[in-house]
Amino acid sequence: ICITRNSLGFYLQDQIDLTSRWSLRTGFRHLREDYRFKQTEQVQEKEEVDLSDNVYEAGAIFTPSPQSSLYLNFSTSLRYPLVDEFFSSNTYGTGGLNTSLQPQTSKNLEIGGRYAFAPRTFLNINSFFIWTDNEIYFDPLTFVNSNYDKTERWGCELESQVPLTPTVSFFTNYTFTKALFGEGTYEGQDIPAVPRYQTSGGLRWTPRDNLSLAFHIDYVGSMYLINDEANGYKPLDAFVTGGIDANFSLKGTELFVRLDNLLDAEYSEYGVVSTFAGTRNFYPAAGRRVLAGLRHLF
Repeated sequence: ICITRNSLGFYLQDQIDLTSRWSLRTGFRHLREDYRFKQTEQVQEKEEVDLSDNVYEAGAIFTPSPQSSLYLNFSTSLRYPLVDEFFSSNTYGTGGLNTSLQPQTSKNLEIGGRYAFAPRTFLNINSFFIWTDNEIYFDPLTFVNSNYDKTERWGCELESQVPLTPTVSFFTNYTFTKALFGEGTYEGQDIPAVPRYQTSGGLRWTPRDNLSLAFHIDYVGSMYLINDEANGYKPLDAFVTGGIDANFSLKGTELFVRLDNLLDAEYSEYGVVSTFAGTRNFYPAAGRRVLAGLRHLF
């Protein structure tokens, strides 16, 4: 199988200050993708697919004081399939090529605000509504990427920080997401693999402007297994993990070290239902692990 992809796009974005308190933000993006498929094994196939579309953004920002702001934003989004998403490891009959996969499109509405009570003390609140057509997902039973018909997501996000000492701050965030099928056989059911509740919190020590060390605890709520669209099986259990993040920067260079799953907890964040045996199968998450890296800005 040979897949060739050519991409072309451009975007325009601007923010207009109407008054000292009101601003408008607009954006436009044009995308074009040309795919060339050629398959020579099992099934002889040669096909060309040309896709193009536009996405938009429009919003308003109200800043009643230097400490606070409110915003309203509407946008559309587009995701074309990746090259490897057209390929399936299930080669029986089709040879592994799936050119029927459709682009994913969404309409997004966000309403939110920010208030700074004092230096290093703030609260961010954001609510979101997302309507998606042809959401791309991977079916672990057929090993083929497919499209859901229509899906809906709505929820809210909260983020805050409070200083405890001149160098130590407490931070926390919380996300609630309601994700549903919008039409079709599973209309009104929860979309699998989307937790309804997520939250984290911790302490951040910043002895210097270029050095920080953070300890955090993270909670992820239960969710249905990836192919349980009917919500007929027991969901994955919620899980709690912890971690430590360290960052040091100097003259455009940043060194970071991250320790994930600090207590080496055993849990699964991904699972499937066997449609033949009716059993739940789990994929264990990684244990304690360390990630380190170096970034430099030129």
